[in-house]
Amino acid sequence: MRRPFILLLFVAACVLFGGCTPHTDYLAPLRGDFEADISGEINGVEFFALCAVQTGENGEKTVTLTFYAPDALADTVIKRGGDGEITLSAGEVTVTDPHGGAAPLFDLLCPTHEVLQASLDGEGHTKVTGDGFCVTLLADGTPYLLEGYGARITVIRFAAA
Repeated sequence: MRRPFILLLFVAACVLFGGCTPHTDYLAPLRGDFEADISGEINGVEFFALCAVQTGENGEKTVTLTFYAPDALADTVIKRGGDGEITLSAGEVTVTDPHGGAAPLFDLLCPTHEVLQASLDGEGHTKVTGDGFCVTLLADGTPYLLEGYGARITVIRFAAA
């Protein structure tokens, strides 16, 4: 009589305490809509840009990067639509990016990959790593440094939309 009661109590405690473990989505700020001023480097080219991420009515994300430096890239816009197609616009000319040269920037700015580890560094920043990427968050959860896929991005200003 005591054994089933103890077993039942043990199972209830496991469900109660095991089910209450909080799950933190560290990358939630990057999964939502936002606008950010960023600086970075990809394929040896340093840049400064404005990044805008918007979710459409169908749930698909559109990411727009408007470059303002270096001068050779100023006013160039690279956009990944909800369908995944990447286009590059400079002045009156718009072309698709068939080789996906800008894809690493979009993969970092709108992560869809699984987080494998999260740790706290000595400065109070959270380092979130996954397969091929690392995102450093400030103490308040704001993205600060995004690295991986051959690119490195520093977030200068971040505003959730």
